[in-house]
Amino acid sequence: MTSSQTQPMPTVPRVVGVLGLGAMGSGIAADLKASGFDVVTALEGRSARTKARAEKAGVRVLADIGAVVQAADTFLSIVPSDQAEPLADAVVTSLKGRTSNRPLHYVDCNSITPSRSARIGARVAAAGATYSDGGIIGPPPGGRMKTRLYVSGPASEVLTALRSDHMPVIRLGDGLTQATEMKVLFAAANKGATALLANVLAAAQQVGLLDRVVGEIDGARPGLLQCVRSSAPDLDDKAMRWAIEMEDLAVGLEEMHCHGGYHKAAAESYRRLAANLEGMPSNTDPLKRVLTAWAGPKTG
Repeated sequence: MTSSQTQPMPTVPRVVGVLGLGAMGSGIAADLKASGFDVVTALEGRSARTKARAEKAGVRVLADIGAVVQAADTFLSIVPSDQAEPLADAVVTSLKGRTSNRPLHYVDCNSITPSRSARIGARVAAAGATYSDGGIIGPPPGGRMKTRLYVSGPASEVLTALRSDHMPVIRLGDGLTQATEMKVLFAAANKGATALLANVLAAAQQVGLLDRVVGEIDGARPGLLQCVRSSAPDLDDKAMRWAIEMEDLAVGLEEMHCHGGYHKAAAESYRRLAANLEGMPSNTDPLKRVLTAWAGPKTG
């Protein structure tokens, strides 16, 4: 799919469908609700935790994805990367019965590869909807750091209406994969650097030199280790998701004619970390706990 393909021109967002409601999706849904948008979602097959997030965000819960597609003029897909295409396919199927005279504007905001974004965009456009690419950088809205929603595509200008004090919306251009490319590049640097440094520090801990190595790095490159220190407390929940992301990031970098081998290795390390963290006592220093699990036995 290229940016020159003709798509229906979307209207300014009023009713925004958000799926799914993980930490990021529910945070963005709550931010949109606070900005005055009518935010709708569906919870079929979802956990009690997700239902609690929906209630906290104050969104309207509809019967199913078909009902969300019927009600919304803008649809934000914010799901784990392996769910991005199945969700897009479900929306495409639901578009067949849509009766609204406002064209649906589908925005894929997931951590996927540029080629997958283009593939999803082609399916959505073929079904008669408008497609824009999206990429989310930062934590969910409402924290100390702002969430940045990058968008691209010929129709993406209207999405700047979703901006708030907690979430600027930044338009990159007309390309239908630019926002995904932005996400790939940032995540490859951010989470890839975390893996590189964790690997070195885990080795240092194994030979009793952790404090010495940390001291040297802090002295020579102040702030360099912050990505590992800040990530460590959350890696119980994030390590497996980051493993999946690393695999997509490797492919994404290769699609940009750069090397993906390092991120494939990082994916393997994050998978090992996720497995080894299970059952480990949590009443220890988060960083040293992660480094111990990082150097633990290989899985599989």
